Amino acid sequence: MNRNQIPTYFAILLCAILASLFVIRFDFNLKSIGLLVFPLIFLLTLVKPSIGLVVIIISMLFSPDIMIAKTESRDIFVRVDDVFLLLVIMAWLIRSAFTKDLSKTIKTPLFPLFSVYILICLFSSLVSVTFGKVNIAISLLSTFKYAQYFMIFLMVKENLKTLSQAKFFVIVFLLVAFVVSLQANLFIQQQISSGATFFRVSPPIESRGGSEANTMGGYLLFMLVIAAGLILYIKNISVRIMLFILTLIMFRAFIYTLSRGSYIALIPAILALVFISRKAKFAYLVLVIFISSFFFLPEMVKNRLSQTFISKETITGKYLDIEDSPKERLDGWKRTLFKDFPSSPIIGHGVSRRFVDGQVFTVLLETGLVGLFFFLWILARLFRYLRQAYYALLPTKDNFCLGLCAGFIAGFIGLIFHSLSSNTFIIIRIVEVFWFLAAIVLSLPSLITDKIADEA
Repeated sequence: MNRNQIPTYFAILLCAILASLFVIRFDFNLKSIGLLVFPLIFLLTLVKPSIGLVVIIISMLFSPDIMIAKTESRDIFVRVDDVFLLLVIMAWLIRSAFTKDLSKTIKTPLFPLFSVYILICLFSSLVSVTFGKVNIAISLLSTFKYAQYFMIFLMVKENLKTLSQAKFFVIVFLLVAFVVSLQANLFIQQQISSGATFFRVSPPIESRGGSEANTMGGYLLFMLVIAAGLILYIKNISVRIMLFILTLIMFRAFIYTLSRGSYIALIPAILALVFISRKAKFAYLVLVIFISSFFFLPEMVKNRLSQTFISKETITGKYLDIEDSPKERLDGWKRTLFKDFPSSPIIGHGVSRRFVDGQVFTVLLETGLVGLFFFLWILARLFRYLRQAYYALLPTKDNFCLGLCAGFIAGFIGLIFHSLSSNTFIIIRIVEVFWFLAAIVLSLPSLITDKIADEA
């Protein structure tokens, strides 16, 4: 028997046993179906890893979250997507152990940096545990989730073999964005019809009453810019029209997230896309749309923007103050910089020490200057590789590859600005999409080279 076929036969055998057990022994209820679905995903990924990758793409935005712990600083949630992700990665690692050399799989320039960052998270957390600052279980769980994100990157790069496969995954991402945005627009219409004067769009399955609107804003910002990048480069009129319709649907949902951080981040993202693509006509079009949109914004959005700064009156007179939401964020930043950071500036206070809105402040709090240095180094190194990929793709003149790469780089810049007011790079609904597509984009130069070689 071929060594590469061992996981396949093993998975088929277990699938057959599992299906038989389900039919004979279990009732058809939600719990028993869950007991069937999780192992099946694991086994199907063992047979064909691309199945697991599609499951991850779909479940990113459509899996519910369940609160598993409650701390003084925050509630700890586990999403069904976390379980899917764990199962898919485990199945891939087991398959790779049978069929490949794992040392070659993890041989990527980003791996040493990311490994050091994870070790810093673990060391900082373990030190903090000895002083009773963090809960060891919650801290280790959160650190493990950080590691999972990079495992997605490694898994996608390992299993991406052809340009057609890359296009398929991107299409699935765009379809998911369409369904998410369509659901959001239906919600918007329901709220408007019911006479609601204030509401916020959140991900499709969200159990915390609009608390993930900023997450939805970051996700839509990223997908908007990627779709725009594809529109700029792809010449097929039918595809352009479909992408333009998708962009309009996503943009309406984006507006109703009422996420001011996302609004601000969209500006540098669009400017970056204009700069990268060198499309002067696009620049003029975007400028006109951006300026004119202020005249057509819903009243709710205008109020949200205008209420960032509010006028307050005291016995000493009137003064300008900041609205409660950004004020709480600023208070959290000040507490991190002037209270938490000075007490442990080098290694921080451990992962999940306290919730802070803002990626840099969270990393500084959790892992100190050492962790922040490596975190920023990872982002800088990734940005450098993305630029190299774009310049490598320019001579090929492949419109799909150029559009996706330009859109991703611009979206990356947008997410960096989004992370100033949010923990963007540890939010699973955003960062899973980010690392998955990062693996695709960085693989494009070799994939297009292989395609040209096959056609020659």
